[in-house]
Formats: sequence, C-alpha cells, structure tokens
Amino acid sequence: MRTRPSGIRAAQTERPDMISFSKGHPDPALFETRRLQAVIDGLLSEPGSAEDSLQYSAGAGIDGLCRELCKLMQLRGVDCDAGNVLITNGSQQGLFLSALAFADAGRQVVVRQPVYTGALQVFETLGLETVEPKAAGGTPALIYEIPNFHNPTGASLDLDARNRLVDYAHRTGAILLEDDPYGLLRFDGEDLPGLLALDAGRGSIETARTLFLGSLSKTVAPGLRIGWIIGPRDIISKLTLLKYVQDIQSGTFVQQVAVGVLQDDFAQSVERAKSVYRSRRDRLLAALETHFTGRGRWSRPEGGFFVWVELADGVNASALLTKAIEKGVNFVPGGAFGPPERFGSYLRLSFSHTGVDDFDRGVRRLAEAYDELAAE
Repeated sequence: MRTRPSGIRAAQTERPDMISFSKGHPDPALFETRRLQAVIDGLLSEPGSAEDSLQYSAGAGIDGLCRELCKLMQLRGVDCDAGNVLITNGSQQGLFLSALAFADAGRQVVVRQPVYTGALQVFETLGLETVEPKAAGGTPALIYEIPNFHNPTGASLDLDARNRLVDYAHRTGAILLEDDPYGLLRFDGEDLPGLLALDAGRGSIETARTLFLGSLSKTVAPGLRIGWIIGPRDIISKLTLLKYVQDIQSGTFVQQVAVGVLQDDFAQSVERAKSVYRSRRDRLLAALETHFTGRGRWSRPEGGFFVWVELADGVNASALLTKAIEKGVNFVPGGAFGPPERFGSYLRLSFSHTGVDDFDRGVRRLAEAYDELAAE
C-alpha cells in the first residue's frame, strides 16, 4: 500500500495542558445541537418518515438534499439540477472518486504547492504524480485547487488566476477539481466566483471540465460526513457507479438531517460562524504581533481556518515542533504539505478550534521554543 500517515495527525501530540494549533476542526460551540435534535426528532416521530429515513435510498443522493444543494450552488453562480449532484461521505470521498475515475496510475496531477495533505494521500495512494503547472509535461489528467482560503496557506486565488485554471483545463482536456470546504466562510475581501461558476458561465454546466467538491463539515458538523460533487451529468453518472461499488450510497438518515438543517435558516448559521471565526483570526493575528514579531512573517487570511507562518532565519519547523511540544503547544510543520527542503521553515497555525483564551499563552510558548532553538 502506497498510503502514508497524515502529517497533520502526526503533529497532534496530546497532553493535558497542550495548546493545539494543529487541528483544522470547526469550533464545537458552533454545532447547533438543539436544531439538529429537533430535525432528528421530527424525522423519527412519524412512522412513514422514520421508515424513509432508515431505509436504502438513491445511490446519487436523496432528491431533497440534491435540490437544497442546487439552491446553494445557484446562489454561488452555478445553474444546476439534481442530475448534476452526487452526495458523498465528506468531500474526501468525492476527491478520491474523482481521482480514481479520471487518472490512471502514473498520470500527472497539477497542484499548487504546498498541498492539502488529504489530497496528497489520495494522489499517492492511486500512484499519481503531483507536479506544479510549470513542471507539467504532456497532458495532465487532473488539476487540483482549493481556490478559497487554501489549506494550509489561507490564501485565495485572484480572478485572473481562476480564469487561467479554467482555460488550462479546457486546453489540456484535464478535469479541474475545485475543492471548496471553506468558501462560505469569507470574513472580508471581495467574494469571487468559483471555478465551476466561471467554467459553466462560458457555456453550461454540461460543457464544464470542472468538478466542485463541497461539504457541510466546516459549516454544520464534520461528524455528519455530508459532502457532494457537482458537475456535468455524464461525469456524475460515472462517479455514481463508482460510489455504488465502494459503499452503495451515503446514509439516508444523515442526508435527511442535512435537508432539515439546510432548510432551517442555514444562511443565518453561516453568518454566525463567520463572525466567530473572524474574531478568532483577529485574536490569533494579534497574539502573533504581540509575541512573535521578529521571529517570522505570516499571512492574513480573508476566511477559512488557517494562518501560514514563515519562520525567520531559516529555522526548521519540525525541530521547532519538538521544542514546542515540550512546552505544551503544537502546530503542523510545512513539510507535511510539500517537499521539506522547500517548506521546512514554514508552519500552519489553525485558529478554528483552540480556545481563544489560549492564543496568547500558546504563541508565547511558541516564541520561547523559537528563541531556544535559534540560540542553539
């Protein structure tokens, strides 16, 4: 087996007083348990509803959820219907199915370094070669991109870069995978059209080379494992067959729960999440400014969960992690997302899950570890 452990999980060393900047998990305080309980109670309270929720259902996804997701996509500039939707067990399954369907072992996947570790694991497992655009030769099978609030860098593509990616997909015949788990969580800056919106806007969704991978993991709860692929009907049909072989269908019950959540003022819950995460980002940036100035430079993301830090003086992030863990703070070194010789002095800090009252204390510990390592 070619799969290796995730560099993110390897960094998640725990101890009772550990301050963790490594987990890209949503804030559990945003899990709307009362709303979820009401939806669940409603589904199970009537015999007919309970039977439908607990029975097998359509392999591509239940009609109600597909319709709700089409409404969500239309707000983001994509005109689609239920035939353009495949419900998956999280967007990670969507990524795996898409890569499996369109890239044989040995083919190239064009990526922007550094790369989300979950994507790297998929491509490595399938025997694919990851290359940057300038190094791509011949005709790549796939192009992979997180256009909004990238994991790990927090950066977003500008409009010209988005259009260039769509052009590149059509020119080479590659499938463009738009992985967008954080797209609804924009705090500030200009809201730009997604890759599928740009692609479908040149003709229709049926002429697009782009597949959109979405998820409720960052806006509702990751434990539901609700993800989806949006794309041309012929591609969705092919992916539905692959999914049937893998697991037959996503759970009917959790799909029904997702319908209830999306129908129950989902936009308001997203706005609440944006407000919380905006405040968290600002608190972490303030802690870095106060305690880490002179030790590195960092991004200011316009959304999402992550701040990307480049350490000063070429200090090695993996060596820093060893000292930081001794002091009770952790993070993910940049080498988890790409070649260590290129990203060895970078690290990813997540602001989505750690208690905000720990931000100052955690960054102070990180600064102490840096100073000790630099002195050595």
